[in-house]
Amino acid sequence: MAADTSVLKVLLTVELAEHILSYLPFQDLVQAELVCRAWRDIIQWSSHTRQGLFLEPTTHHLSVAYRSESKLRKPWQYRSLNIMRYIETYTIAVLHPYLEFDSIRERRGLTAFTFNWEKALSLRPEGRWRNMFITQPPCRNVKVEYQVGVPNALFTGRTRISESKGVQLGLMVDTIRELLAHPGDHGDLQPMPTATPADGREYPQGAWFERLDCYIDGFISETAAFTLASKAAESARKPRPMNLE
Repeated sequence: MAADTSVLKVLLTVELAEHILSYLPFQDLVQAELVCRAWRDIIQWSSHTRQGLFLEPTTHHLSVAYRSESKLRKPWQYRSLNIMRYIETYTIAVLHPYLEFDSIRERRGLTAFTFNWEKALSLRPEGRWRNMFITQPPCRNVKVEYQVGVPNALFTGRTRISESKGVQLGLMVDTIRELLAHPGDHGDLQPMPTATPADGREYPQGAWFERLDCYIDGFISETAAFTLASKAAESARKPRPMNLE
């Protein structure tokens, strides 16, 4: 009994509980709020746990710098004093659990991620999720490319979601709702031939997404960062051209 009491005292001590809770992943933090009022208050007011819930921006981040070999194929470029213009730097981002990195659709300088818009549109309209950043550290711009299907037509377009303090889930979902409600009002839309949903279902009213691709600029996943680091290490082992002048 004494041991149980000691454990309880530790878990209810604000500083110790905050330290322990700050190591929990997102979903465990959400569940921990239901344990007791004391934990809920700590999680809702502690900066560390709020960062874990994507409600406050992280104050530090890791970056990876990568020298593209394709830009350094000429020997004299190694002598350039402006060598930093050949270096690409990416911030290693943690993506909100509602999103997922998509390595297949990645482009040069753009990191792709998938967005479960069907789940997002079913969320409670005024929930806390609206104020959660989509990445940690927060990204300021998201590029969206899409195909919206409507009865007897299919439109393709692109738009950008921007917020100086960081793009949040609420802003992103609002943009997607607007795309579905008014598919002809955003981006450079081009009508395409008559189409039906890929799964054969009929949509007599409204619109649906045939494709929704999202990209963030300057951010990279941990997996992609490891890949770049491996390439950099391999490149460092290669012999460099010598300038005999």
